[in-house]
Amino acid sequence: MSRTLKLFSPKLALPILMLAALAGCDGGGSNRAPLEEPPPATVPPVPTAAAARVEIVQTGLLFSAAGQTRQLEARVLDAAGNAIPLPVSWSSSDTGAIAVSTGGLATASGRGGSTQIVAAVGAVRSVPLLAVVTELAPGTLVIADEQVITPPAEINPGATPSFDNTYSVVIAGIAAPTVGTLVIGNGSQPIAGRVVGTEAVAGGIRLTLQLAPATELLPNLDIDQVFDLSQVEPEIAPEIASAYDIRRDGDTLHFTAKAADASRPAGTSRRAASQTAKPRARPSVVGTPIGTRAFEQGCETDFEAENPPISMTAQPAFSVSLKPALDLLYTPNRGLEHLLLTATPTFTFNVQAKLTAAFEGKISCKAELFNIPLPIGGPLSLIVGGMVPVGVGVEAGGKLTVADVTVGTSSAVGTELEFGLACNFGVCDFQRSFGEFTVTNTPTLVLRTLESLRVEPKLEAFGYAEVAIGNRFFKSLRFKTLEAKVGAALEGSFAPQITQMLASPYQSDYKLKLGAEAKAGSEMALTLTLLGLESLAKLELKVDTELANSPTGKVSADRNDFLAGETTHFTIDLDAAKTSFLGIYNIAEVLIVEKLADNTAVIRARQTATDGATRFTVPYVAAVGGTTGNFFAFVLTRLLPADLLSLELGQVRAAGFGELLRARVEAVSGSANCSSESCNNPADEDIRIEDSLGTTVLARYTLTTLSTNLGTRGTIGSDAEIGLDDRNLFSTISLSCNGDAEASGFAPQTGTGRPASSGHTLSQFAFVVSQPVSYRIDIPKSNIVSFSDSAAATVSVGLIEGNRLPPEEEGESRIYGGAPTAVDTGNPLSLVVISGADLDSARESGSRSGVLQPGVYTVATACTQSANTSGDTSESSTLHELQTILTLSAAP
Repeated sequence: MSRTLKLFSPKLALPILMLAALAGCDGGGSNRAPLEEPPPATVPPVPTAAAARVEIVQTGLLFSAAGQTRQLEARVLDAAGNAIPLPVSWSSSDTGAIAVSTGGLATASGRGGSTQIVAAVGAVRSVPLLAVVTELAPGTLVIADEQVITPPAEINPGATPSFDNTYSVVIAGIAAPTVGTLVIGNGSQPIAGRVVGTEAVAGGIRLTLQLAPATELLPNLDIDQVFDLSQVEPEIAPEIASAYDIRRDGDTLHFTAKAADASRPAGTSRRAASQTAKPRARPSVVGTPIGTRAFEQGCETDFEAENPPISMTAQPAFSVSLKPALDLLYTPNRGLEHLLLTATPTFTFNVQAKLTAAFEGKISCKAELFNIPLPIGGPLSLIVGGMVPVGVGVEAGGKLTVADVTVGTSSAVGTELEFGLACNFGVCDFQRSFGEFTVTNTPTLVLRTLESLRVEPKLEAFGYAEVAIGNRFFKSLRFKTLEAKVGAALEGSFAPQITQMLASPYQSDYKLKLGAEAKAGSEMALTLTLLGLESLAKLELKVDTELANSPTGKVSADRNDFLAGETTHFTIDLDAAKTSFLGIYNIAEVLIVEKLADNTAVIRARQTATDGATRFTVPYVAAVGGTTGNFFAFVLTRLLPADLLSLELGQVRAAGFGELLRARVEAVSGSANCSSESCNNPADEDIRIEDSLGTTVLARYTLTTLSTNLGTRGTIGSDAEIGLDDRNLFSTISLSCNGDAEASGFAPQTGTGRPASSGHTLSQFAFVVSQPVSYRIDIPKSNIVSFSDSAAATVSVGLIEGNRLPPEEEGESRIYGGAPTAVDTGNPLSLVVISGADLDSARESGSRSGVLQPGVYTVATACTQSANTSGDTSESSTLHELQTILTLSAAP
């Protein structure tokens, strides 16, 4: 059975009018000169308007047996919508199911199947008419269009969509059916369901009908069709048609705001929103943003506001290209096998939103631009008919601490999409997939002031498409079945330069995120009932990916201190991967800014970027002496090129100290219950965490064991942490360890038992220095707590030449099975801080300093805690936040 629609274009005959000249002749012997033959008369051809649209009059066609026929009609319209008398050709995509003659007579060829019938004039063709032949359920009452006196209408059009809602139709020429009778139309009228009431009225009988599952109403239904919805004329929403000029260019619809909006003159406003917005537990619907009629349906907020604190500085503009197709497979044995919508949507947006009040939260506005009706009419429209609503939306908000922020975006988002149902004997899975995404974006952000606060705006523009199943004219009998959304969100965080300097590690930034999702609609359960399906695995697909980021980088100086008149050279190295924003080079300028003693900022130097540059050397001649540690680098981007929106790259660091090679943390915890002969319930755990040159490594473990034969227990907790500011070594680097060990127990049966616990941690990192560097090790002892008599703690700190970390591929622990040590007895840099409970027994108190020559070094802190007891006693040892601080600076 073919699922591809093939059309043909027969040649059209053009009549040719000709005139024959008649000549008179004289009788025999006459000498009258013959009459002169007049020239042929010229008759101008009658102009024939070109066909712009072809429509099949019937919208539904249902046969219940082979051999049944129906005469179809078509009308041809010109560009102005006027009917024109042109012959049409007819075609059927599956003549084995239903054939159609050249005159438009449709004939059921078999007992079951479906086809798409098309009328055409040359290359202009109609929207296909779905025609079906199927055997009906026994006792079904068939209604012809000619019997309908009053067309079907909903009983309660405003009711919430439900399978229990009803509609009515007045018919003539039949006796009143009994309640429960199945009724179906065989033409264009949408009649299909079960009788729930009858009433005699003038001219006929009013039937009240309720939906019936497809499996009961049409048990032998057989549809295998792909509908090209790009050929269906979209129905533009009335409020959109009144506010926008709409132009179609191939598969793309362009929505451009009309020149004037008479209903809401520019500059008018609704009641101002509260300047202090309060959060809400659930979204509330508020009014339309000032300056636009695109969102007449209102917006939602998650905070208290009578009207949204948002206005459009210009009417939003949109373009939509969808190219949708609907793939429907319904078989007699399996019922619905799949209902899939495929599309290649591309949405473009040009939106400028002004946020007029300080608030924290979001405002979400949606506008339905148009509907694409599924080309399924007549009785089948109530079962597998419906529409594809398509629209756009804007979500604005974030954390707005000032009341005058304008955010905007000019963007385009495109992808390939497939989503719908795939079923097997009534059990369905939600099918969903996205192809590759294409995104372009140009952001806009205008701030009058940042004061001393952070502003975190967000603007998302998105397009959406839905699938609603059911008759497109009966809202209460139409169910939201599928939903898909795709868009791009621009979000940022901005603060004054001095705020960024003082609030380390905070830095202003912005980023573009792709957001896409496909999921089941809110009324999917009703669709399952309508189609006679049992269940659905309600899964959704979400895509949330960062597409582009603002620039990041590092800055260094060729000296730490300078005198008046000396030149300092600042070097800025940008992350090459972040110098472009969606492929466009995004660096406008780099700035060198000094933080003054009164916590104000002043720009000391700036340099304009050339395309592709990632390294900048900026000279600065000092007017007075100072230190480079008070200087910071900032970048201005081409997308947001205002000084107010400059982004900190970091604090200036003296170049040449060195670089972190590796960081490593290990922790071992164990406990046991020992007698004089053996240890019961031993438990050891080895934890090893290694960081890929990041900022923090943390290992934490707690182990508790319980002796089953002696009623005793041992516990141990230990952790270790390495904190680093950056791979680029400067200033201070710290290592720390925390730990506690506890042992307690009793042995009432034997009076014996010796619970014991211990824990070991080792924090290490290896680094390289490229020039002579002064170092100082400090170990504050104020955070060390006391130990019991039968408990102990040992801490050692070592600064050792060479890389003492084991190779990464081996990953073997240095401390498992015994107490760790960072001390090399032959290394004069090694330092032991604590041994035993007596703090005065430390071999060395807390600091050491010196100079490191260029080379590779390892710094480590090792901690051990242990406790053991016999009898009914408790022992413990604890270290709290023991910290080793390594300070590096340029050697004199």
